[in-house]
Amino acid sequence: MRQDEYEPWDAAHRVEYERGLIEFAGMSREAAREKVDHDVPAVLPDGLATPDTHFWVVEDDGRRVGSMFLGIRAGEAWLYD
Repeated sequence: MRQDEYEPWDAAHRVEYERGLIEFAGMSREAAREKVDHDVPAVLPDGLATPDTHFWVVEDDGRRVGSMFLGIRAGEAWLYD
């Protein structure tokens, strides 16, 4: 992921994370928003420059179709989409 892609990705990621918490975890919108506001900075404190974190944009025929990031935390790998 390039630096110029990060800000739009971050905004979309937060929206989708919140939606998933509401839809699949049954959280209220307020509780989901609070969790997103806590979790994202905890996992990505330096955004794209967060140490031990790797981002990828998945493309098909030059068109963006997805993204993911891998974070190494306390010797364990976490894959996020």
